[in-house]
Amino acid sequence: MFESARRGGSEKHVSPIGCYELEIVTWEPPHGWAYSEGLVRRVGRHELIARILRNFDAFPFTWCEEHPTGHDYLIAGEDYQGQTIIELDTGARVDHLPDAAEQGFGFCWAGHLLSPRRDVLVVDGCYWAGPYELVAYDFSRPMHLPLTELHRWAGDLVSVDGFDSNDWLTWTFTRAVRVSDGKPYDDLTDDEEADLRDDDGRYRPELLGNQTYRARWRVGDPFEATQVELVGDGVA
Repeated sequence: MFESARRGGSEKHVSPIGCYELEIVTWEPPHGWAYSEGLVRRVGRHELIARILRNFDAFPFTWCEEHPTGHDYLIAGEDYQGQTIIELDTGARVDHLPDAAEQGFGFCWAGHLLSPRRDVLVVDGCYWAGPYELVAYDFSRPMHLPLTELHRWAGDLVSVDGFDSNDWLTWTFTRAVRVSDGKPYDDLTDDEEADLRDDDGRYRPELLGNQTYRARWRVGDPFEATQVELVGDGVA
């Protein structure tokens, strides 16, 4: 797909410790959306460690140096519905594309956050055209894909603040709720959900709204211990 594309701009990113460099190049085809190319090298070296030909213009990535395995990693995705992990110090590579991607139903990773201990990877992503979600994966064995999903937090993701120095992850999300009592839409019974619709089956906007929440979770705590508080005065 890159043969007929025109090379666009590029930008370089150096890993936090300064050992590796990722150059991201944009490619613009005659038709359709743009692609991107990731060129991974050691700083000051021309030889490639890896070349990632991504079928989308956005190129989310995360460096992971000094992992407990004793290796360094780059987290990315050659396919926008899949994952690519590069073991930077050895050049080893693994790719994963779920079967659901064939029908366009793969979970698209839009961004990643590593826990301070580097054993949990928190991903914000979505199913194509769907709301963004926040998902935690086991990152203790980076080269074993697919990563094991540990937890998927409820709600439509708005923003993620990241981890602080005390291992707390903080984010903001919204949930559809029943206006009368703030009960989450996902928790309604079939009869309660039906009461929100008019005679034509459409939702009555005065009965269904959204609430915004702030959430916090600390690495090592049970996911069920996630702290959630309401933001603002209530339903919008």
